[in-house]
Amino acid sequence: MKKIILGLFATALFCSAFTPPAEQKTAVNDTAVEIAIMDYLKYKSNKPFSTFDVEIDVISEYAPYKINEQVTVIDISPGFRKIYVTSVDTIGSTRIPTRHIIKNGKLFYWHDPNYGLTEEMVKVLFQFNIADSIDLADLFATQDERTDNYIHYQDDKKAKVATYYFCKKDLNNYKRVITNIATGWYKPPKLKCK
Repeated sequence: MKKIILGLFATALFCSAFTPPAEQKTAVNDTAVEIAIMDYLKYKSNKPFSTFDVEIDVISEYAPYKINEQVTVIDISPGFRKIYVTSVDTIGSTRIPTRHIIKNGKLFYWHDPNYGLTEEMVKVLFQFNIADSIDLADLFATQDERTDNYIHYQDDKKAKVATYYFCKKDLNNYKRVITNIATGWYKPPKLKCK
């Protein structure tokens, strides 16, 4: 029995050593997103919101503070804006968010270039009333000419972004920063990553 278990462990270790880098990165990101969401749900400021935009490693090239290669960054913010679905957003495309998790009745969605858009994702976006198809007449209309279904960009200065800094090799080692300053524009917390 010990030989069988040892053999299975060695096979798993051998196979994981040859996992393509893109798949390894996706697995790390998926786990980091799940940990961040579970932690974020404990944060009381998210209570009035039901949809949340998740961003992975999105830092402006102009930001003065860069993140080192050992760290992955997950930003979670209330989803204020509508996602406009157009004719280019076909099943398999990657322009609009392609991944999601629903926890405690709240939708967390993000763009993953390794996954194409699915029918399920489109249904979820419409179910949570954050997707809309663009009416070009509304898009170019003046304020007075717009129809009732045109959604204006909403913002809430009280709502802040939770930014999670994870060590890629030890996702249990992370720090959370709650702020309204974009990632990369403030000094990131120090993490001792191996």
